[in-house]
Amino acid sequence: MINMKLRITRSRPSVILTSALSIITISIACTYKSAGSPPLRNGGAEAQTPVQTSRAATQEKPQCTLTLLAAPTINGIKLGMSKQEILSLFPGDKEGADLRVRASQPDGPFGMTSLSVAPVESKDHFTGISNVTFRLVNGRLYNFRIGYNGPAWPGIDKFVEKFGNDNSLPPASHWEAYVGMDNQLKTLNCAGFSVQLFVGGQGGNLNYADITDVAADKELKDRRAKARAQASPTP
Repeated sequence: MINMKLRITRSRPSVILTSALSIITISIACTYKSAGSPPLRNGGAEAQTPVQTSRAATQEKPQCTLTLLAAPTINGIKLGMSKQEILSLFPGDKEGADLRVRASQPDGPFGMTSLSVAPVESKDHFTGISNVTFRLVNGRLYNFRIGYNGPAWPGIDKFVEKFGNDNSLPPASHWEAYVGMDNQLKTLNCAGFSVQLFVGGQGGNLNYADITDVAADKELKDRRAKARAQASPTP
């Protein structure tokens, strides 16, 4: 009886030691798993990394959904005009006469016509404008660029703000800066048209606004690409 008690007493440290080692082992395994594995949430989905978060923020950038009908009209010039409608902006002056001669020429390759005018005699209607370039395809205006005499804007954002307010366009957060010319050139890409604004030159004499019908522009690019493909010999 005495010997049995002694054996039981001696076995207790062994049991305690074994239990302690098991607890330590489990604790180490849990710590290692916690340190080595990424945190999980939402039923096991991995947490977003900074790169993923950045991409998500970029995808959430507001997009311009305006159609062609909402494209800016500047001094009576708007996308989709015919040659005659353009010529009507310069009635009875030398500029109009010269423009009519050039407009009477046959269309160029791919049905495209380009006309330029410096509206000196029509200053009342084109105040502050130094030149206008019209580009037509299939007899309709698909792009025009207005060159301004100024002012000297402190940066492109001020021009974007003024132009956007005057033409009911989205705010600066929708506009994209041109890399390397962030403070001079920005573009707004909408569903039906695009607008490009530039500031520069002495006193702002190189400022311009460029408006494009994106569908017509794509059609013209497709024609050119098809022509290049047909001109290239098939290997």
